[in-house]
Amino acid sequence: MALIGTVASYGIYFWWYRYLKNRMTAIVKRTQFSNGEITVITALAGVMSSICSNPIWMMNTRLAIKKKEDSKAGVFDLIRQIIDKEGIGAFFKGVIPNLILVLNPIINFVVYEHLKRIALKSHKRESDISFGLIFLMSSVGKILATFATYPILTIRVRLQADEKRTEGGITYQASKIATQIKDLGLSGLYHGIEAKLLQTVLYNAFLMMTYEKLRTLIKIIVLRALYS
Repeated sequence: MALIGTVASYGIYFWWYRYLKNRMTAIVKRTQFSNGEITVITALAGVMSSICSNPIWMMNTRLAIKKKEDSKAGVFDLIRQIIDKEGIGAFFKGVIPNLILVLNPIINFVVYEHLKRIALKSHKRESDISFGLIFLMSSVGKILATFATYPILTIRVRLQADEKRTEGGITYQASKIATQIKDLGLSGLYHGIEAKLLQTVLYNAFLMMTYEKLRTLIKIIVLRALYS
């Protein structure tokens, strides 16, 4: 389920990120964007990804809990239990912190695009930027983004683990967020960040390396096909 959540989150995010960058290019008639424009693009892409993937991450959290109690816990059984006990709205528990987590890709991509603009001053084309440099730039962006947003991730997981039926909607979630911050404190909010940094920074770095090189390769193939 975690794999499905990761693929869905990044798939939805990158589709919208690329689509919005193309639309922005058509509007402003240039391919280099300001930090403000990148922020708008990443925010919109992140919102779409967060809303669509929240039920998957909620299920992932519940399965992780259930499998500690019952190794045979299944996805469809869990879905039925959640609907019967908590209602359909339960699949969107944690959606508020999930939307706040849009800050993660915003910080990540703003830093990454800023570093890439600096790199392009000494490289004629994007295709000239090495794998190692892409790895470094994306790692710096993801480390800063993870430190800034990890407490929100902690709160999201705790909200999604709550099996009580929620009738208060957004108001209830907002009050729970405030309670979690008070109860956990700073050290509690950052508990387990070391493992998260290792997992997410490496994953993001390799993902960006693949994304940039594939995008460049596809662009070259399309241009050759058009002018051949």
